[in-house]
Amino acid sequence: KSQKVNKWRSSAPLKPKTKHNKHNGTKKKMTTPKPSSKTPTTMPTTTTTTTTIWSTKLKSKCAILTLNASRESLQTISKWMIFHRKHSKSFVSSLLHLILTEKKLVERKMLYMTILHEVLLSHSALEQQEGGGGGGEGFGTSELKWEKMTEFRNAVGDVVTDVMEHLGECFAKEKEEKKEQMVEKIKSMMDSWEKVNAFGGPSIVEGGRRALERGLQSVQQQQEEQEMANVVEEKEDAMEVAGKAEEKKDTAAAATTPPSKDDAPKSSPTEETNTEKKDDKPKQETKAPTATDSDEIITHGRNKYGKEG
Repeated sequence: KSQKVNKWRSSAPLKPKTKHNKHNGTKKKMTTPKPSSKTPTTMPTTTTTTTTIWSTKLKSKCAILTLNASRESLQTISKWMIFHRKHSKSFVSSLLHLILTEKKLVERKMLYMTILHEVLLSHSALEQQEGGGGGGEGFGTSELKWEKMTEFRNAVGDVVTDVMEHLGECFAKEKEEKKEQMVEKIKSMMDSWEKVNAFGGPSIVEGGRRALERGLQSVQQQQEEQEMANVVEEKEDAMEVAGKAEEKKDTAAAATTPPSKDDAPKSSPTEETNTEKKDDKPKQETKAPTATDSDEIITHGRNKYGKEG
């Protein structure tokens, strides 16, 4: 039995609790066990594990869908997601991953978009008019459920722009008829979202429309730039081939024709200038001796030698 302690004597130190031994009448002190060092002081969080589990479940459900899956099959998955709406962020991130990573078939991307579309319209007035999953319930009950899906719709609204731009790029790579069908279907979905005010305002839907057009135009611009680059490359290759052929013709003609007189070696420019300078010097004229000249010579000879020369 535990020993009673007087409340009014709280200032006095409390004695440790003891346990009475029936066999020998002694009392044994009771001590609290010390926490083991091996035991963790904090428990690990399970948020990541829970998210992975629900993502895996959704991906496994989507993996069994065929390309011709009925609307009832898609609504079954959407209703399951609505029932577990507490994991809305995990569901939206999983569908976004499936849409962005699907590389082979655009039709599978449209299946995942249809599931999101059914979730966004769940418990709305438009769904009741179309006879969807919310039919048969009073408007008040559907309105309350519509409010409960606000967090789910907001999570979808955060990724609408990225998804629409990616889909626009994928649609632009398809054939013209198929591209037009898919674009019209996506635009019809966004019109329905705007009618029921799925995201609390028109800004997200308008952003999705602009992102879709941006994705379509970006691929078209890339294709046009690639075509222009191919044309320029072809012209450059043709000019290079023509230049090589012309060079070969000139080489062959030079090898077959004999050298002409004009091809004889010419003197260097320095030699030509030297010859021109020589020709430019004034020539001295030789005059015939006259009588006066001979008399001067004789006189000069007499004065120098004293006798006639």
